[in-house]
Amino acid sequence: MRRRLAAGAGAGGLAALGWWLFLRVSTVASGADQVGYLGLARSLARGALADAAPVLPNVSAHLSPWVSTPLGYVPKPLDATIASVYPPGLPTFFAAGWLVFRDLELAVRGVMVLHGLLVLLLIYRLGRVADLPRPHCFLLSAVLATNPVFLRSFLLPESDGPAATWALASVFFAFRSRSKKSYAFLAGLAFGVGVAVRPTNALICLCLLFAFGLSFRLWALFVAGLLIPVALLGLYNAAQFGSPWRFGYGDVGWRFRWRYFPPRAWHFLSWLSRFLTPLVFPMAISALTRRTDEKIRRLRWGMSVWFVVFFCFYGFYWFSKDAWWSLRFLLPALPGLLVAAALGVRRFEVGFSRGLVRPLAGLLVSVWALFSGLSWSLRLKLPELAAEEEVWREAAMSAGRWTGDEGWVLCGDLSGAIWFYGTHAFVRWDRLQPQELSSILEAMPTSAKAIAVLWPREEKVVERLFPGLLADRLYQGRYVVRSVVAHWRDSPHHAK
Repeated sequence: MRRRLAAGAGAGGLAALGWWLFLRVSTVASGADQVGYLGLARSLARGALADAAPVLPNVSAHLSPWVSTPLGYVPKPLDATIASVYPPGLPTFFAAGWLVFRDLELAVRGVMVLHGLLVLLLIYRLGRVADLPRPHCFLLSAVLATNPVFLRSFLLPESDGPAATWALASVFFAFRSRSKKSYAFLAGLAFGVGVAVRPTNALICLCLLFAFGLSFRLWALFVAGLLIPVALLGLYNAAQFGSPWRFGYGDVGWRFRWRYFPPRAWHFLSWLSRFLTPLVFPMAISALTRRTDEKIRRLRWGMSVWFVVFFCFYGFYWFSKDAWWSLRFLLPALPGLLVAAALGVRRFEVGFSRGLVRPLAGLLVSVWALFSGLSWSLRLKLPELAAEEEVWREAAMSAGRWTGDEGWVLCGDLSGAIWFYGTHAFVRWDRLQPQELSSILEAMPTSAKAIAVLWPREEKVVERLFPGLLADRLYQGRYVVRSVVAHWRDSPHHAK
């Protein structure tokens, strides 16, 4: 009876969280990630891999194709198309949902919420595999559910959350394969899908070593499971970028440097200590020293290696220190840290005498982590995230109200939203050369209008790079609308 009540409470909590997420998931094509994923989903639902390259009216073809390529996309000049730089895993889920529900926004909400709930179910099940008591597993799911990194990743149409779902699924099935070998096939299938969602999910291979060991049969089943999704990913890459091994990211090796690691490692540690309390790391480390049977020992080390590998890899990455939400790169490995910490909490409890003191000791640690994550989620205003994202759509839709049919929009970060919502032809200032700007202005009909739609931080940079280009402000709010003058050729910058 007690177990049924607990199961009912857990199901009710998941349902409530799922509904809360469903109402707040953003479906706006805002930044590069969102535009790349949603744009590719739209193309796949229409039976295409790429979109026609945007064209500027009355402008000769000698301009760089990057000038009118939105953020999140790369130009393909040979066939006059543009391709999303992001892998096809998540867009395929969105496209499938779109074909089922006939509505992209409903599909995005459903896919993100389903992946979010699966993460919580899987981390509960992984806790049980680790021989944690059911109350500990419930708290493990609750701590993850209230964590700001989790909430942000499942409130935006990005790959961070779904990548964590498939990484956790692969690890869970891998450790279950010790008792039922057919789970190794499911581990491979989940691994392959995860790599299609985010290629760096391949980093969990080191964790899987602790699950499979040197068992040839388990590794063979694992490889059999991953063949289909990896083969499909290779076919997509070959059709889109010319090689099964080439992704749209291009050469990113230059974004990894040894000198990046110290500040980024501190950035990760400081924010995780805030969200999960400073005890999360000593608890995870203490779990490694506990004497247990081989199964739990393998799992403990697997959890730790899982997190450490991701931590080290992204510690050398340029973009890992933008803000607190850079922890999204670690989300696919965050369950490993939490399970290791939960094992440490369990060891901490065992050190107390029997009676109420033992469960209360672990409960206090778990509630502290739960309260910390929840308070930070409210402090960072994550429930309001979807409403804030609407500004991108509003800014993109406003562009068409200020220009004529032959005009164009000067933009940067907003280029993806302006392209996705099809409001108007655009020019990216961050890809623009002075001679290209002159060519565009000279080709403008006298009746046409050019408008700059920028974020305030972009406005200052554009004024510095192209003095005399921006004229009167037409609108000022979260974004800035300014007219673009055709007298830039007379400015000192251009004359020089």
